Amino acid sequence: MTDSTVVRRHVPEAVRAIRVDSPEALGQVLRAARRRRGLTQQELAETLGASRDWVNRVERGRAPRAELVLVLRALASVGLTLSVDDGNALPDLDALLWQNDVDLP
Repeated sequence: MTDSTVVRRHVPEAVRAIRVDSPEALGQVLRAARRRRGLTQQELAETLGASRDWVNRVERGRAPRAELVLVLRALASVGLTLSVDDGNALPDLDALLWQNDVDLP
């Protein structure tokens, strides 16, 4: 598991964007947002017209052929958007935590 796929706690509330650089990291973000909204994998799947297994695989970063349209719908269903930038606009999580002097467990 790489640093970018580790779920971090105590992230400052001001963080509105985070760099997602792997299918696993995207899946963790989706899972966290789904849970925050109180949705089960089955409920999200029904909203998308997909199977619960598909949601499970995406959340685990194990859906290499996930249809982009469904991924975008899944993100929108839990209140997230996907942005693309040149890679320099968003600081990585470790830099944000260091700037805000946040200790991780």
